[in-house]
Amino acid sequence: MYLLGHLGVTAGAIFIAQKIVERKNPSQNTLGKISPQDKKSTLFSNFKSLDFRILFAGVLFPDVIDKPIGFLFFDTTRIFGHSILFHLVVLLLGTVLFRKSRGSIVTFVSGSLIHLVEDQMWKQGRVLFWPFLGFDFLPTEQRGVSERFSDLVSQNHILIPEIIGGIVLILLAWRITSQKTWGDFLNTGRIR
Repeated sequence: MYLLGHLGVTAGAIFIAQKIVERKNPSQNTLGKISPQDKKSTLFSNFKSLDFRILFAGVLFPDVIDKPIGFLFFDTTRIFGHSILFHLVVLLLGTVLFRKSRGSIVTFVSGSLIHLVEDQMWKQGRVLFWPFLGFDFLPTEQRGVSERFSDLVSQNHILIPEIIGGIVLILLAWRITSQKTWGDFLNTGRIR
């Protein structure tokens, strides 16, 4: 999956899930205000006030880490950032170092784990469970920009998520624009 697929598919899924939660729990309105009876439910309140900016950063994080390191030092671009151990370390370090921002850390790591699902990392268990199944990474064919573009337009399993992701991002941008909430989105990361 490429950029539009990762960002758009994740954003769409989370946005729809938020709307489902909102309909089942109408005590919290779209401005993020929580009724007194729901204040005890931190999972509910954190999910409803999720920062899409942090989610997007988390979704891109495995590739931001692995692509440059993989190109320079390995013959593959799915390495540490695509392993469960790496995400556990990021989660533990983040919660210890940024105690007041635990919700943001969980959002970031959740986005990053969603990336692994979108990349179908269960098919590459040696990477997903690194270093427990071995310390080395199996080389993969290095693909240039022209080859990646050719894959994009010729392989439906790549093209369809990119189209869906692009459409979702356009729809979310249209929603933010029509509600005149760009300032709110840029300041809080929330999409109403």
